[in-house]
Amino acid sequence: MAPLTKSVLKFGVVVGTVPAACIALGYRMRAVQASENSTQEGPRIYKACDLPIYNTSSNETDMGSEPAYPRNAVEEQIGNVRRAVQGFFVKYKETYDVAKEKVDIGVEHSKSTLDFVQNNPGELPRVAFITVGSLGGFILGYRGSIVRRLLYGSVAGLSCAALCYPQMTVGLSQQAAGAVTEKWEDFRVDELTKGNWPFVKDESTDEENRRKLGLPKNLANVAGSPGTSVKSQIAPAKLQGDHGQSNPEDKDLYSTRSS
Repeated sequence: MAPLTKSVLKFGVVVGTVPAACIALGYRMRAVQASENSTQEGPRIYKACDLPIYNTSSNETDMGSEPAYPRNAVEEQIGNVRRAVQGFFVKYKETYDVAKEKVDIGVEHSKSTLDFVQNNPGELPRVAFITVGSLGGFILGYRGSIVRRLLYGSVAGLSCAALCYPQMTVGLSQQAAGAVTEKWEDFRVDELTKGNWPFVKDESTDEENRRKLGLPKNLANVAGSPGTSVKSQIAPAKLQGDHGQSNPEDKDLYSTRSS
């Protein structure tokens, strides 16, 4: 039994030594590869995603220098102004972004609140909104007289009511505009009938102007009627003195017959 046990032990030592030596050799090879990858030549093992699409050489780089454009005094001043403005905007860009974000958030909250007030099936939110608006207007005019307080409160309450009931507000506005237009038409017709309208012809003024100019009273009617002329209403003046003859005794020397 003893020789058999020794043989088994030797075989186990040999079998265990060979894998251990292989593992140590593998670690040594990986260490050598890692040291080679860390050199300046770059890694020798590439993955498929590391391979370039086109064959490019990192050593071939063409560098060119372009001569500076000659600038005059005007261009220099424009450049200084541009750089100053750009620096100002860069300095306050962060503040502008924060303020813009706050404004956008406020606008979105206002839109959501208005949508909730307008489309809520209950009447309580709308009543509360109108009440708060009226109280706000009353507080704004609190330091003034009672008329100012009532005016501010009424305007604020009506504005909130218009926001809560937009369709009803449009309908009432159209009805009010129609009523005002109708009243205006009635008033204008009445004034025209009474003769108090500014563009109604004043007969007394026309009569006075005709009297000053010495025109006949019915001159306007005669001039306006078709087929008549002003000459027919004015009597022809009587001719006095010589009728074209030098001496009354020589009247027999002239003939009245037409040639």
